[in-house]
Amino acid sequence: MKGKVVLVTGANGGLGTYVTQAFLDAGATVVGTSRKIQQSDFSNPNLTALAAQISTREGAKTLVDQVVARFGKLDVLAHTVGGFAGGQSIVDIDDATFQRMFDLNLNCAFHILRATVPLLRQTGAGRVIAIGRFHFAAERFIRPTGAIEKRSLLLRSELHRPVQHLIHLRPSLRRHRVRANSR
Repeated sequence: MKGKVVLVTGANGGLGTYVTQAFLDAGATVVGTSRKIQQSDFSNPNLTALAAQISTREGAKTLVDQVVARFGKLDVLAHTVGGFAGGQSIVDIDDATFQRMFDLNLNCAFHILRATVPLLRQTGAGRVIAIGRFHFAAERFIRPTGAIEKRSLLLRSELHRPVQHLIHLRPSLRRHRVRANSR
């Protein structure tokens, strides 16, 4: 991964921390982002921490513009942002919670993809890794990840080439060990 620039969204979150560290261990230059990230979250000189709000078009575009200004390119997007506010039935969920989950699980993915895909196409070998899926009973919560899976299928057909790979991982709630493939 030497010479590769990787953008990890949700870099200091649960799974994002492991994904970020795996890319750093593989020798990549990593731009880690989340709403509240600091350079001190990772003790590696190959990490650049950029706080950003990617649930809007402007926020995602500003972040990607900063990556390009600093590194001149982007080779990999690893999108790990996602979450779940459970505990209530679907009829009891208030509008603010629903909107927060929609922004977190769908809008973030949509806006960061829209901002990064043109750059990834320029490389001729760009990679998108989208991580997210939650299995919950439909009566417990609205499943925005179904939309994410459909978005992944549409993106795969849209990108086809020159973005070489779209990887959509669907982890369970169990603890996982993440390794970056340096090929």
